[in-house]
Amino acid sequence: MSTTPPRRSRIAIAIAAAVGLVLPAAGASAQTAEPDPREGLGGGYQDAETAIWNMEHLANRERPPGFINPNNLGDFAYVNSDMAFSGHHAFVGSYAGVQIWDISNPRSPSLRTAVACPGGQGDVSVNGNLMFVSVQQLGTVDCQPLASGGEELRGVRVFDISDITSPVQVAAVQTCRGSHTHTVVEDLDDPGNVYVYVNGTSGVRGDSPEGLECHVGPTVEVNGRTVPSSNPEDFDADTLTDRYQIEVIQVPVANPEQAEIVNEPRLFADEETGNPVGLRGQTDACHDITAYPEIGLAAGACEGNGLLIDITDPANPVRVDAVEDTEHFAYWHSATFNNDGTTVVFTDELGGGVAPTCVPTVDENDGANAIFEIHDTADGPRMEFASYYKIPNNQTMQENCVAHNGNLLPVPGRDIKVQAWYQGGISVMDFTDPHEPFEIAFFDRGPLDEDQLVLSGFWSAYYYNGYIYGSEIARGLDVLELIPSEYLSEEELAQAAAVRLREHTAQSQTMITDADRSACAGVDPVTFGDTAGVHAAAVGCVAGYGIAQGYENGNFGFGANVRRDQMAAFVARTLETAGVELPASPPDAFNDDDGTRHEESINQLAELGVVAGTTETTFTPGAPVTRAQTAALVVRAVELILDEDLAAPRSPFTDVSSANRHVRDIDAAHAAGLVYGTTRTTFAPGQPVQRGQMGSILARALELFHYELVELTPRS
Repeated sequence: MSTTPPRRSRIAIAIAAAVGLVLPAAGASAQTAEPDPREGLGGGYQDAETAIWNMEHLANRERPPGFINPNNLGDFAYVNSDMAFSGHHAFVGSYAGVQIWDISNPRSPSLRTAVACPGGQGDVSVNGNLMFVSVQQLGTVDCQPLASGGEELRGVRVFDISDITSPVQVAAVQTCRGSHTHTVVEDLDDPGNVYVYVNGTSGVRGDSPEGLECHVGPTVEVNGRTVPSSNPEDFDADTLTDRYQIEVIQVPVANPEQAEIVNEPRLFADEETGNPVGLRGQTDACHDITAYPEIGLAAGACEGNGLLIDITDPANPVRVDAVEDTEHFAYWHSATFNNDGTTVVFTDELGGGVAPTCVPTVDENDGANAIFEIHDTADGPRMEFASYYKIPNNQTMQENCVAHNGNLLPVPGRDIKVQAWYQGGISVMDFTDPHEPFEIAFFDRGPLDEDQLVLSGFWSAYYYNGYIYGSEIARGLDVLELIPSEYLSEEELAQAAAVRLREHTAQSQTMITDADRSACAGVDPVTFGDTAGVHAAAVGCVAGYGIAQGYENGNFGFGANVRRDQMAAFVARTLETAGVELPASPPDAFNDDDGTRHEESINQLAELGVVAGTTETTFTPGAPVTRAQTAALVVRAVELILDEDLAAPRSPFTDVSSANRHVRDIDAAHAAGLVYGTTRTTFAPGQPVQRGQMGSILARALELFHYELVELTPRS
């Protein structure tokens, strides 16, 4: 086991938020200073000056060897790109492959493994035990540089990451325009398959790999060169072309090596004629698509247009609305829905991400976000423009800066987006009122080079399980944490941190529900005849998981003392709920519980080292379990499940001396928020535990497991 105290520092707050305790509101912080502190920052690599407001910078990790060109920090062949998350790991894509970082301690990330696999641009998604990586060009099927002479890959790689230390490529799906980005879409009615929407933005490839026929379509002569036509008059519904479409790959989850293209929907076609060139002439691909299966829609940021797409049948997406902005939007780049699906934020990548567009000579609405409200109409969902948002400060001509990738901060009742702006840093935008968005936090560095523009800055910035992670093109992985301010109270931040996702890819958006904030919200509570009082909700929760049961008369007996054998049974069921396989035929541990109802549970926990006897041969099953003994039982169970020791800073309890047999367990349980004192300074270690109190302690343990991403399954 390893001890990681920093990871425990926020658990008690998160548990309190999950079980509904009211936390004190934060004091207000100062408004952004004038002039904006982001302006005039000194440049450099790791020594650049920084400006930060309403957040704290926790860590930075440079790109590992093989993922950086030390002679050219902005070398496109090595830059970091998009990110995804699974468990306690961050997957950082790049043009050179994928880095997998252990973020179990966000203040000190460590590199778990690096998969050298060039292909550009290396956008990455994670779904279960599968990792998907976009390949636009520059790589081979077997993860070698294109110059090696191997078979070129343009499409999507599929890796098995069931052993996260050694990902294995199990499929490489070729497409005709490569994969600049992709989106993994779950079928809510068919968990056996996932679908990958492939966004290829390069020209149609000249070769046709085995099983793939690629068609450029109509061409025209321009200045002596033959180029693809974008004139609708050159096309009709039957025109063979691999432009003006996306590819849909079906991936059988159990057999990912069978991944294959199953559809090539023409999302830009004229609805009446079927002509594939049905929208603004330049729109022949999507740059990015964000799918939101729970609302049945995806938002496509598609070069010259923003789309709403019906994905109720994921294999057959259908465009239902399209908007354009010829005045301010140069290139529709990415999209983010608010949680209830009534608003969508599109980004404009003016200048392709390599130009300085956050400068006084560029309009304040160019290279910005465009926020649209989504309305239900008789003709289906329709988008209506609400406002623009762009970071309010001026950057330098040596900083590429424009709106880029981000996701939601899950504060209940508010719409807040964390977002990357390349060398414009990270900005946190409140768009709860879509007509009046405003900034509530930021982090920024000075330019990578003060004398010339060298590609750098944040490609992506995402909130995940309590922290903000930034994929910095040149400087590596950054970790930040929002702090209480006049814009975000401590309680709101605790509510956000209580959301525990087991995986997250921003383009595969999922709805945040109460079940994501609380283990107890994930089951139907059980009500007893005597349900009442402070422990009622907790008891209903643990009973809902099948951990606790009532009496034959329909009551629970909240005030009755818990016996030692009953507590063993409660803890054993808690372990089962958290996925622990209990010993099937444990040896008989004690001689005074033979034939009792809970003998098996006692023997199972003794075999696992969770319980100890009152002597070497006796358990005293009928005796009341004390508060100190309960703390010991629960801490041992938690440490078994998490496979690590809980931190145990000294508690404030004056009646628990250092000589107490269970002092370390009481301290650990208190620090983790599992137990509280009878007063601020007393614990009453020898006092019996009542059944209602037991319910609250085990409910807190479930919330701790939820916080630590342990999958909980109700017992049948």
